[in-house]
Amino acid sequence: MPRTTLTLADEVLAILKRYASSRSISLGEAVGELVRRGLHGGRPVREVNGLVVVDLPADSPIVRHEDVEQLESEEP
Repeated sequence: MPRTTLTLADEVLAILKRYASSRSISLGEAVGELVRRGLHGGRPVREVNGLVVVDLPADSPIVRHEDVEQLESEEP
């Protein structure tokens, strides 16, 4: 696999690191997954009883209430 150097904004690098860590994959694998996902369009959505539902991949991490609280506390 070829190697390359990327210049990323600090916040983008932090997001990539969290993404990779949550899936137990390398940073390079995380970049590859997200680039492929971006190139193939957005997430499939559907409407259920008037609500928009996003279909996530089976390997998506579970988001707990504590995770949401932590993310909300990080907001500026």
